[in-house]
Amino acid sequence: YRVQVKVLLFNHSDVDFAVIEGNCVAQLILKRIVTPEVVDVDQLDEAATVEDMAGSEALALESH
Repeated sequence: YRVQVKVLLFNHSDVDFAVIEGNCVAQLILKRIVTPEVVDVDQLDEAATVEDMAGSEALALESH
């Protein structure tokens, strides 16, 4: 990435915060966002039920 990045820094302390050239004051995390293609179907294939699953997948489905 070659464009200048600016940081808006809020100091919520009563103590002054000195920024010295070369200090790290921010972190940039780049993450790819994938949007899958949506396909309309007339009928769903046989799928696994919540009882067939284990772990966090089942918990996530049960919480919705």
